[in-house]
Amino acid sequence: MNSRAGKSIGISEIKMRRKNFSEFYTRIFSCHISPYFTYVFLRFGIAPNTITYFMWAIGFLGAILIASQDSVYRIIGGFLLILINILDTSDGEVARISQRCSPFGVVLDKLAHFTTNMAIYFGLSHFYAVYGSSNWYYLVGAFLVLSTSLDDLIKELYLNQNLLAGATGASKAELSYDRKSLIGKFVHMMGGGTALYHILPVLTVIDLMFGGIWLQSIYLIYFVVVNFLKAIVRYKKVYKSLRNPLVL
Repeated sequence: MNSRAGKSIGISEIKMRRKNFSEFYTRIFSCHISPYFTYVFLRFGIAPNTITYFMWAIGFLGAILIASQDSVYRIIGGFLLILINILDTSDGEVARISQRCSPFGVVLDKLAHFTTNMAIYFGLSHFYAVYGSSNWYYLVGAFLVLSTSLDDLIKELYLNQNLLAGATGASKAELSYDRKSLIGKFVHMMGGGTALYHILPVLTVIDLMFGGIWLQSIYLIYFVVVNFLKAIVRYKKVYKSLRNPLVL
């Protein structure tokens, strides 16, 4: 199916054609809204990479707003983070339905996610630094950036090395924690980047209702610790998998 043919597709067919989603928040929320965005994008012939650029801009705007001391701006910024996940789901649907998938699109999507996450972490650290009148929060933000970047880098290098070794079926999923276990489910639902996008706006609204930023703060402490531990666990898995010499 090309981009012109995609203009005639309906919402129900969009839902039928999409892949199964393993990510929790995409499965229970975003995938129920994304088809309507996908329908509009297909009707107007908007390319999937254009959607990714739009998602990228929304992410940076959200990062700026959640750095504000104004509660209304922070709530708007938080809900823009949820919109990121919806658009991320939609650009994949558009790419597959219109058959416009490309290696550049894959790289662009990863780059958008990586830089958007970094901007959001910096925005959060800036908010707390101003709110608490302490620059120490910038160090916490830098630590979060470092640990999550390390985690992403480990997964990409693991995949790259396996492909160099001829493992055509290699997947980053091999480094994933067991999501079927109770702890694994909890980490997946509460400790991933997409989880942050969905949980933070809700906690921001609740904190605004009762005053203070307690719930947000407790959750972000948990998020920092969990993502640091995830990076360590993945590093150990990579070490065990790739410690044998690679013959090129």
